[in-house]
Amino acid sequence: MSRFWSFFFLLMPLAVLAVFTLAPLLGWELPSGVSRMGDEIDFLYRVILFVTGTVFLGTQFFLFYALVKYRDRPGREAWYTHGSKKAEVVWTLIPALVIAGLAALQMPTWRKLQDAKPADEPFLARVIGRRFEWRVVHAGPDGKLDTADDVILTNQLHLPPGRRVWLELRAEDVIHSFYLPQFRFKQDTVPGMKIVVPVDALRTSADYREQRAAYGNADIEDYGALARLLKPANRAVDKFVKEKLDAGPRAAMDEYEPGGKEDAAARAGIVRALNVLIDGPTLENDAAFKEVKRSKATEALLARAQRLNKRDAWKRTINRALIADAYPNIVRRLQKDYEILCAELCGEGHYQMQGKVVVHDDESDFEAWLKEAQSGDPQESGR
Repeated sequence: MSRFWSFFFLLMPLAVLAVFTLAPLLGWELPSGVSRMGDEIDFLYRVILFVTGTVFLGTQFFLFYALVKYRDRPGREAWYTHGSKKAEVVWTLIPALVIAGLAALQMPTWRKLQDAKPADEPFLARVIGRRFEWRVVHAGPDGKLDTADDVILTNQLHLPPGRRVWLELRAEDVIHSFYLPQFRFKQDTVPGMKIVVPVDALRTSADYREQRAAYGNADIEDYGALARLLKPANRAVDKFVKEKLDAGPRAAMDEYEPGGKEDAAARAGIVRALNVLIDGPTLENDAAFKEVKRSKATEALLARAQRLNKRDAWKRTINRALIADAYPNIVRRLQKDYEILCAELCGEGHYQMQGKVVVHDDESDFEAWLKEAQSGDPQESGR
């Protein structure tokens, strides 16, 4: 093999090393965990990633060394060997010890995950995987499944915060995989089997949304409509937002014509301005936003924040809700929740098996939702 191809094979480990180094800086990590077991599982994940990554890089660099050292050269003759028993023992023993060490390291965590359900703890819900949805049956106020007060939802699981609850997993047709990435939880559901698993949540959905309230480029759903509003800035709220723009985006708004081409730099400038707004003082008390007609969702958010004394803690979420009310169907409302996914390719509609987990603000909020969902339309009762 020529020297060129030897160096070509060096690109792979160098690229992997660059990704390993830059990934944390670029935010290419697992979503923040919210369960008690999350930290232990993340620790095991990082240990295994370090071990496998080190082995991969070591073998790839050794491959490069071998390709260079033993490359074809004029006058060089091939030689044959039956191998080394000593080397074979070493490269068999070392991986065996590493695997045994990883097994011993993960056993305490595995035992915790496999805790048996105490007889006196009721089921919170039954989750049924079927093509192509998650059917979730919540035990009603009586705390029992298969009774008249059960609350049945599609692709929506509600949890109380701060305590372990038990789920019964089933599948109606094929194998599905019930996957909650933020909870570090994944369990296959198998037709004909009832699988009992514990789940807990330490952080509420409201806190999760607050953390992820920052705007991205995709949150501007209709650039043209926003540009048409900001160009004349006739409303108080439009003037308020436009004043936060840098000179470049502001000029792009002034020059925008209906049907005109989107200006990527102007879009980025709008995103920056909106992030300044949600990170700044509360917009609820600003005169420009008092003129904005608030949606029912925003009013409910403000009422909950008032009841729980969390106006300051949820400031970013509230500010984002008010901006969305000022620009309905133009600026995206915050819709970031804990996810329910299917991690098993279960058919052509597999991608539709997406839902959300709602972790309520406290036990009383969960119980209030349960009563509300039982008496009203459960699909519209999610917080």
